[in-house]
Amino acid sequence: MECEVHYVIKNVRYRLLKVEGKTYLLDMDRSIWITLFPFLIWSLPNPLYQIDQEELNEKLQISNNKKKINKGNTLLLSGVGIFIANLLRPLGDYFNVSSTPVINVFFTFTFYFNNYCITSLYK
Repeated sequence: MECEVHYVIKNVRYRLLKVEGKTYLLDMDRSIWITLFPFLIWSLPNPLYQIDQEELNEKLQISNNKKKINKGNTLLLSGVGIFIANLLRPLGDYFNVSSTPVINVFFTFTFYFNNYCITSLYK
């Protein structure tokens, strides 16, 4: 079974799948559980909706562009990042703050919860 995957313009949540002449809309909603346990994406079901060609033409714009990675820019930016990191290394000792693992876990979960609340607010 072959499947074509198309991206919807300005919408990272949905993908268009074309399987055996039928068009489906795949909902790639990210929940907090997928964020905390990324391997669950293979075991949890993703909603899939069959849509007509008319609905597709009316409501959605499809992007057929493949994302191209320019290796020259990637190598240049990696080198600049390493250079800046070496320049800022002495500041690392100045900002060293000791904390317990419990406090680290608390801040991590607080960050993820705030991020989840903000992204669910804009949906």
